[in-house]
Amino acid sequence: MKHNLDHIIARVLAGEASPDEFIQFSDWLHQRDDHQQLFKQLKGYWDAEVSYTHTIEPQLSFQKLSKEMNRRMRMAGIRRFIRLTLPAAAAIAALVAISVFFIDQYIANQKIEYFTYLTDDGKSRFYMDDGTRITLNDNSSLQYNDAFGKKERAVELVGEAYFNVASDPGKPFVVTVGDAEIIVLGTQFNVKEVKENNQIITTLVEGSIDFKSGSKSAKMKPGQQLIFDQVSRRFTIQQVDPDLYTAWINGLLKYKSIPFTRLISDLEQSFGVEIRVENRHLLRSDVTVTGTFSKEQNIEQILKVIARSVPIKWHNGNGIYYIQYDNN
Repeated sequence: MKHNLDHIIARVLAGEASPDEFIQFSDWLHQRDDHQQLFKQLKGYWDAEVSYTHTIEPQLSFQKLSKEMNRRMRMAGIRRFIRLTLPAAAAIAALVAISVFFIDQYIANQKIEYFTYLTDDGKSRFYMDDGTRITLNDNSSLQYNDAFGKKERAVELVGEAYFNVASDPGKPFVVTVGDAEIIVLGTQFNVKEVKENNQIITTLVEGSIDFKSGSKSAKMKPGQQLIFDQVSRRFTIQQVDPDLYTAWINGLLKYKSIPFTRLISDLEQSFGVEIRVENRHLLRSDVTVTGTFSKEQNIEQILKVIARSVPIKWHNGNGIYYIQYDNN
């Protein structure tokens, strides 16, 4: 570097840095996060001393400032600090304001790079830089920016995903979904946003998570499922079998005593078909289904399996499946 770095930093604080010095300073400032933190501390102390020079001897103010900056520079590994002659307090205040304006503008104008995982044909598995494993379901997306893992671990989810979060007590993992946040340190859980009924369904497999939306929050335990209604703002927590809600990771549809109508709705969503139930008996809530189906099966193969436990028959008319109750 052409000029001594500590001398350049001092000239920036004094508002006397040349364009070349300012570029060198900017390069140093963005090399590491602790460089930015150090400069904020030095600037804060400098500002305090500039203000204080209105009431005390300017030379004494400079001596105090120089001593403190030398101490902080040594802590950051900068070997020595070149003393400057302190200008008049009013001039310093104006020059510092100008320098800080350009520094703030430089930082503000840095582009934030965003990364997006998007699935529209089956699920996708991938690892984040911190070791967190994420399985993203069909028709879902996950977005994060290039600050991930530095000071925080934050992602934004649309759709459904299963998270196996790597433990890092110093950096909570935050999932934003809809208008809610899920905050964890290291755990496994499933999140699904159901836009049709404005619900967010979170199922905890192990560990613990904090679910928050606005002023409302809830801490979940393993085996619990939280259903958040984004319209009424209500939480509903129930004990469930997590396997039923995470089977999709292995390409399965797993159900236990669910209403037949719910199964039909899930099949429509999973296979992209329209199914119409033409018998009132099948619409009753006490008509339930238990079973495990593979997504590798086609819709007709699955209907044949269902027909073994629920008396149904069906036909395909112009791509629409019509289901009737089978009295035979």
